[in-house]
Amino acid sequence: MSREFCRLLLRLSVIAVAVSAPIAASQALGSAGVDPGAKPRCAEGYVRAYGSRAPWNIPVKGLPLEDPETEADLVRALLAASGNGALAIGTIQSNLAVYRATADTPRVEIIADNHPEWGNLRSGQRVPWDPRWPVWLGPARTDRGAVVLEMDTGREWNLNGVRGLQADGRLLVRRGNLVVTSGRAHHPITAPPADWRTYEGSMRGLRACGIQTFAMLTTAEEWRQGYIPHAVPLLVHGGHPRAYRAPATSPHGNNRWSNAAFPPLGTRYFLDISDAEIEAAVHSSRKNEQEYLVGLRAFLVALRDYGGFVCDGNASKHIGTWIETVTTAGWSFSNPGYDISPWFKRHNDRWRAIVASDRYPAKARSSEVCGR
Repeated sequence: MSREFCRLLLRLSVIAVAVSAPIAASQALGSAGVDPGAKPRCAEGYVRAYGSRAPWNIPVKGLPLEDPETEADLVRALLAASGNGALAIGTIQSNLAVYRATADTPRVEIIADNHPEWGNLRSGQRVPWDPRWPVWLGPARTDRGAVVLEMDTGREWNLNGVRGLQADGRLLVRRGNLVVTSGRAHHPITAPPADWRTYEGSMRGLRACGIQTFAMLTTAEEWRQGYIPHAVPLLVHGGHPRAYRAPATSPHGNNRWSNAAFPPLGTRYFLDISDAEIEAAVHSSRKNEQEYLVGLRAFLVALRDYGGFVCDGNASKHIGTWIETVTTAGWSFSNPGYDISPWFKRHNDRWRAIVASDRYPAKARSSEVCGR
C-alpha cells in the first residue's frame, strides 16, 4: 500500500447540515443492511475481535431507532458537535498502535506516571513488549495510545501515553489496563482477564466512554481487505460531560471540550444510504485508482451496516475516528486523507440514531463468522 494511498485514505471530509425526518422505530434500517445469509467477505486469516453479541459487532439492521423526537435531538447534537457534520478520517490525534504478542514476546516492567489510578496497572507490573516494536511518538496533545494483543491467550492490554523503553529497560506510559471480565479498572486485579477474541462486554478505564480500546478500532488488515465488519468509533468535538449510554460505562467529565448540548458518549449513529449511493460517493472522489477506493468503500459500508458509537472527545470541530496506525511489523498508515465533500453535501440528511445497547432485542447478534 503506497504512502500516498494511506494519506488519502484517512482524511475524509464531509459536510452534513440537515436533520432527516424521523421514521418509525419499527421500520427496517438502511437501504441495504447486512444479509444474515451473505457469504463472509473477510480475507483469509482475518479474525474479527470480540463475540457475536458485542454491541459493536451487531449490525444495525433489525435494531430499533430512537423515537422520532429523541432521534432528531441526537442527530442535531451530532451535527452541532462536529461543525455541522464534518467528518475527518485519520487526523494525527486519532492514530493508535496495535501490537501482536506471542508466547516468546518479552515482558517488561512499566512506569505509570500520570493518574495510574485511572487504570488497573501500576509501576512495576509487567506487560508484553518487544524492544523491536516501533513506537508512535506523536505530538504531546495526542493520546499515544497502544493496544497489545496476546495472540495465544487472548489477553488485551490498553496503554495510554506510551513513550517507549527507557535506559533501564522499563516501558514509560501514563497509565494502563489489562482488560478484565469485571468491566472495571480495579487495582489490584482480581477479575479474570477478558479474551479479545470472544469477550462481549465493556471495560471501564482508559477510553473516555469506558469501552476497551480495541473495540471498534479499524485495523490496517480491515482497510486492506476492504471489509470492516463492525461499528467504528466516533470522536466528536465535545461530548456530554456527564451523560453516557450503553455500551459506554463512564462519562468523560474532564474533557475540556465537553458541552452538555453534545451527544452522550455511547450514542450509536449510522448512515442510511444504499449500495448505489456508496458507489456514487466512492467514484466522486478525486482519485480513481482501485486501491484508493477499497478502503473508502469499506468505511462507508461500515457506517451504513454497523454505524458508529461516540467514544471520545476530539480537539477539532469534526467527527473523527480511531485507526490502527502502527503495527507490530512497522508503520501502517501515515496521516492520509480522502475528500468527497460534494457528495455528502447532497446527502446531508442521512444520519440516524439507534437506541442504547441495553435496549437491543434479546436475540440481537451478528451472523458474521470471520475467522471463527
